[in-house]
Amino acid sequence: MITRRSFIKSVSLSLPFTLNNNAFSKKQTLYNRGIDIDPAEEQRKQASAKYLFTFSSPYKSSQYLATPHVHKELKLIIEEQTNNKVYVNIADGGQHGVGSSLANHVKFNLSQGALLSIANLAPICPAIDLINIPYWCNSDNKFLALFKNPSWIDHIDAQLRKHNLTLLFPYLTGSRTASTLRHYNKPLSNPSDLQGINIRVSNSQALAKFYEIAGANVQNIMWGLAAKTARRKRYEALDSGVIGLFSGPDNLKLEIGTITRIDSVQDAWVAIANNEFLASLDSKTRSQFNNAIDSISEIQRTAYLNCDKYCSTEFQAQGTKIVELTDEQKLAFINRFGPDRAEWKPFIKEHLGGEGFTLFNQLREYLLAFS
Repeated sequence: MITRRSFIKSVSLSLPFTLNNNAFSKKQTLYNRGIDIDPAEEQRKQASAKYLFTFSSPYKSSQYLATPHVHKELKLIIEEQTNNKVYVNIADGGQHGVGSSLANHVKFNLSQGALLSIANLAPICPAIDLINIPYWCNSDNKFLALFKNPSWIDHIDAQLRKHNLTLLFPYLTGSRTASTLRHYNKPLSNPSDLQGINIRVSNSQALAKFYEIAGANVQNIMWGLAAKTARRKRYEALDSGVIGLFSGPDNLKLEIGTITRIDSVQDAWVAIANNEFLASLDSKTRSQFNNAIDSISEIQRTAYLNCDKYCSTEFQAQGTKIVELTDEQKLAFINRFGPDRAEWKPFIKEHLGGEGFTLFNQLREYLLAFS
């Protein structure tokens, strides 16, 4: 996962990061945040560790039932598999911001890793936004498979390296929806239902193009303001996945009236890391760290399935209507917005270069083997 052939070539090795105990405080660590730890043991591990890996996340560790962030697993597995050479500090609950601010936090090594939506990487890594073209990489298996494809890896890594970042692993959180707020409260079950609606969209050119094709009015509203602007009726709809809607900041879940699972694209999150930190690890620890990341990625899938079920049940309990499309309705969405639409050709060329359409078709062919 982390050890790409291109990564080894690109990062100049620096001196190992030496743990500075003065960098820690109880506020930064996981005390009283839903993870059972012994403070005295944590202090011992901090003092004896060689490397610090601060992992920043917008989500609270205590919300593990609704959010598959796997904070606890990430901390325990990395520390165990590196024989405590790497001490993991989870900076949860948005301590270091949310969204694109987290990418900058990692870029400048203020945090060594972070969890964020793929859409927040699109401004600095345009190629990654291709994943938000509807109906070519919308299933869980296709999403995971794409991030193991060598051609995709090369295009993504090359752009991320320019910003001192490496992608650790993709998070599964389910596909995006067409959801409406309580003040609108009409399900969006057909492409025509999107015509003229005000829809909040994340910082993704592909998603904006998707809803422009639909005739919707795209509202670019920061995720942290989604609930506040919903209460002010600034928009009627948004497209986050079920887990994202439920776990969104400022009790966004209370504003959701209907959820239609249109399964257009993955509501994709990723874990990223700082290149200088990765390069500072001695070879044995780097190998152990990589193995730990692989283990965490496997565990995260199970966490996602449990969280999706939990969030769906809770939404229904609060009166939010969840709509499943018929096969005929799904086909209408695919025909209206899918990757064969002429509108996507210039977008693909812009994001992948002159041979972009050939590469995109190769990636589509590659994913046909995955359900």
